[in-house]
Amino acid sequence: MAQTATAKVLRPAWENAWAALKGWKQWSEPIQTFADTDEDVRRFINEAATLSRVPMIFASWDSSEPRWWVYSEQEWKVPLRINVYVHRDRHGLSMDLIEDAIDALFRFEAPNSLPAAPVPLIRSQTCRDPEIMQFQTGLSLDAGEGGKHKLLHSFVVVRLTFRKDPKLRGT
Repeated sequence: MAQTATAKVLRPAWENAWAALKGWKQWSEPIQTFADTDEDVRRFINEAATLSRVPMIFASWDSSEPRWWVYSEQEWKVPLRINVYVHRDRHGLSMDLIEDAIDALFRFEAPNSLPAAPVPLIRSQTCRDPEIMQFQTGLSLDAGEGGKHKLLHSFVVVRLTFRKDPKLRGT
């Protein structure tokens, strides 16, 4: 079955965002868990939260409405929410990790960049830098079985912009 236009636009964006986050070497503290799915996060919050699994990062799409750019091309401005979970007593770390996530999305270099002129991975794929739309730090969260672990949830929402012809067949 052929991929839909949505999957062809969003899947590469998702993979590049994860590559930037997972490949970033300058985290303020090593990330213990990269949660890839909503189910991983639900399981973590409801059952499996342990202090050894944080800091944890999770990326999810927020809603978006593509608009026509020109007759044959839509512009997709897709908000990507980067969620960070840390111990409740580590508010400073929570803020640092949000800044690190922003740095990763803006500055992680594409694998084929020339050393003399490095190109950030997200820009190499979208021809644009991400746009920061919103961020919040320090939301209290009781996690784990019975809510026994006290965590902070912080997030940043960045918008990634793509252009795609959804009517084009065979791509």
